[in-house]
Amino acid sequence: ATMVASHKFIGYVGCYTFPRQADPFGAIGGVPYDDSKVGSGILAIAISSEGKLSRLQDGPVVGSSVVPNPSYLSLSNDGRHLYVVSEMEEEGKVFTFGIDAADPTKLSSIGNPLSSGGSFPCHITELETPKDQKNLLVVCNYGKDNDGAGISIYHGLDSGTTMVQTIPCEQHSGSQGDLT
Repeated sequence: ATMVASHKFIGYVGCYTFPRQADPFGAIGGVPYDDSKVGSGILAIAISSEGKLSRLQDGPVVGSSVVPNPSYLSLSNDGRHLYVVSEMEEEGKVFTFGIDAADPTKLSSIGNPLSSGGSFPCHITELETPKDQKNLLVVCNYGKDNDGAGISIYHGLDSGTTMVQTIPCEQHSGSQGDLT
């Protein structure tokens, strides 16, 4: 509890763990970067009451061998779970971790990873439902070459989590001025 009490905010940061994943489609946007650098997984960070940012431990709290390319993370509404998408081309994955209240660097995997319902998942969030129902998780997938893009909805937040629906999306072309 002292670790938590000594920080104003505690959070988690994911990163790409394979070379070139920061821009998998080529030099879109023209932002120069060193594409040989890779991250190590999910890091726990803290912000002190003075505004100083620090890592809560030297290495990742979840390594890249467990979750490759943890590109988007979201805390549950109650702050007890961390939802993570693994941004992979062939099939993205969705992970749920329990957060130890006394030591937020200790995350425990809940259930098995689930398919994101597409490729390159890029967002995950929890939606609240009426109190007598389990909350929903919503995952968005970028897809590639008009394949694998879409939205997946999951019911339940434990080992019984199941995909409820996948809604495919179509990629359109044209410019903003050409809406016909």
